[in-house]
Amino acid sequence: MRWLSIFPLVLALAGLLPMLAGLGGIALPAFYSETTAQLSLEYWRNLFAWPGLAESLALSLFSSIFSTIIALILGINLAGIAYCTPQWRRWLSPASALLAIPHAAWGAGLVLLLAPSGWLLRLFSPWLTGLQRPPDWLLINDPYAISLTLAIALKEIPFILLMVLSIAKPLNIDRQLQIICSLGYSPLDGWHKVIVPQLLPQLRLPIYALLAYSLSIVDISLLIGPSRPPTFALLIWQWLTDPQLLMQGHAAAGALLLLSVTLLLMCIYRLSETLWLAINKMRFTGNRKVRRAWSMPIWIVGLLITLGAYLTLMLWSIAQRWRFPSTLPEKISLDTWLQTIGTLKAPLLDTVFIAAIAIFMSLILVLGILEWQKRYNRNIPVFLLLSPLLLPQLSLMFGLQVMAARFNLLGHFGLLVWGHILFIFPYIYLSLRGAWESYDERLTQIGISLGKNHWQLFWHIKLPLLSHPICTAAALGFAVSLGLYLPTLALGAGRVSTLATETVAYASGIDRKLAAVSALWQTLLPLIVFISLTRRTYTHKYAAARSR
Repeated sequence: MRWLSIFPLVLALAGLLPMLAGLGGIALPAFYSETTAQLSLEYWRNLFAWPGLAESLALSLFSSIFSTIIALILGINLAGIAYCTPQWRRWLSPASALLAIPHAAWGAGLVLLLAPSGWLLRLFSPWLTGLQRPPDWLLINDPYAISLTLAIALKEIPFILLMVLSIAKPLNIDRQLQIICSLGYSPLDGWHKVIVPQLLPQLRLPIYALLAYSLSIVDISLLIGPSRPPTFALLIWQWLTDPQLLMQGHAAAGALLLLSVTLLLMCIYRLSETLWLAINKMRFTGNRKVRRAWSMPIWIVGLLITLGAYLTLMLWSIAQRWRFPSTLPEKISLDTWLQTIGTLKAPLLDTVFIAAIAIFMSLILVLGILEWQKRYNRNIPVFLLLSPLLLPQLSLMFGLQVMAARFNLLGHFGLLVWGHILFIFPYIYLSLRGAWESYDERLTQIGISLGKNHWQLFWHIKLPLLSHPICTAAALGFAVSLGLYLPTLALGAGRVSTLATETVAYASGIDRKLAAVSALWQTLLPLIVFISLTRRTYTHKYAAARSR
C-alpha cells in the first residue's frame, strides 16, 4: 500500500499551501496602500481611529470567552453525568446529533422565538403581561452581546460532547471509573478529579477551534448579535463588502488584528489550563464527597429552547396571518411551502450537490491520512490538520478571497467545493481519529497470516467494523457543509446561493415565513442524513449479531 503516501502530498498541495497563500493575502493589502502604491501604515492608523472599534472588540472578546467557558463546563459535566449514570449514557449519541442543526437555522428559530414579537411572549400575552403590542425590549440584539454569548454556548455544547466521545475511547473511562468507585469515591467526584484532567489536554485543539470560531462568527451575529456597535467580525465583514477600495485595506488590517487577538486568546487559554491542572493536583487531598448533577437542568433548558425555536419555525412556515398577541396563527396555509418549491429549488440542489462532493472527497482524504499514519507509524501534527478551524474563519476567508480574485477564480464551482472541503475535513478527522486509534490491529495480523493483503483487510474487515463512526462522520460533515455561510459568500462571490445564505438573508428581515421554511429545510436535510446513516449501521450490527 505504498500509494498511501500520496495522501499527505495531496493534503499539503491542496490544503496547507493555499492556506499559507491565503494568510499572505491578508498581510499584503493591510500594509500596501493602493492610493500611494507603496508600503504604508495608513490602514492601521485609520483602523485604530475608527469610532467604536474598542467596543466592537470588547463585545467579540466577551462573547467568545464566556461562550467557550460555558460550553466547556457544561459539555464536560454532561459527559460526566452520562458516563457515571447508566440511564443517561444512551442519550450521548442523540445529544451529539444536535450538531446536525446548522447555526443559521437555529439562529433564525431563536429570533422568531425570543424577539419582542416572538412566540415566547405571545404565549403569555395579553393574559399575563397585558401587552397588546410588541414591547421595545432587547431580548435579542442586546448591546452587551449576552444573547449572542448564550446562543453560541448552547449550540457548541454538542460539539464538546462529540469531542469527549471521540477522546474517551482510547482512555478506557469505564475501567477507570470502576477503579475510582472501588476506592470509595462517587462516580461524579472521580470524573472531575481523575478523568477531567486527562480530557483537558486532549480537548485543547477543539477549544482553540471554538475560540477562533466564536471570535469570527458572522451569520449568528447578523441575526442575534448587537448592531450598534456590531461585533468586530461583523464590522470587518461590513468593510469587506463595502464597494470603496479604501475599506478593503481596513478589512485586511482588521482581519490581521482578529488573527492576532485569536492567537493571544489561545495562549491565555493554554496558560489557564496549565494553572487549573496544577491547582487541581494540589487540591487532590483524598476527600470523598458526592457531587450533584447541576448541569442537567441547564441542558434541559437548552433542549426546551431548541424545541421551542423549531416549533416557532413550523408555525411561521404555515402561518398566513399571525398578528400579535395571538398565540397561534389566525389563518393557516401551505402557500409558503408551495412558493419555496420554485424559490429554493436552485439553492437546495446546489447545497446538496456541493455537500455530497465535499463529503465524498473529504472522507477519502481523511481515511487515507489515518491509514497512512497507522500503516507507517507516522503522525502529521494535529494542529496542521485542524488549522482551518484554528484560524479565524473571517481572516482566512479574506485572504483566500484576495488570492482567488488575483487568479480570477471567484465564483467558480470547484473553488466553492474546495472551500467546503477545507472546513469539513477537520471535523471528519476529529470524529474518526478516536475510532481509528482504538481499532484492534490484531485483526490485521490475523488476516495477513491467512494470506490476505492490506487492501483486502482494509476493505472487508476494517471498513465494516468502523462503518458506524464513518457514517456518523459523514453525517457530521453534511451538517457542517449546510451551515457554511461565510465560505459560500466569500468564495462564491454571491453567484452561488445555498440554504445557509438564503436563511440568513430571509431571517435578517426580508420575510419571516420564507426564513422559517428555509431554516426547516436546512435542518431537515442533515437530520435525515444523520438518522438514515446511523440507523443503517445499527441495523447491520444487529443483523451481524443475530447471525452469530
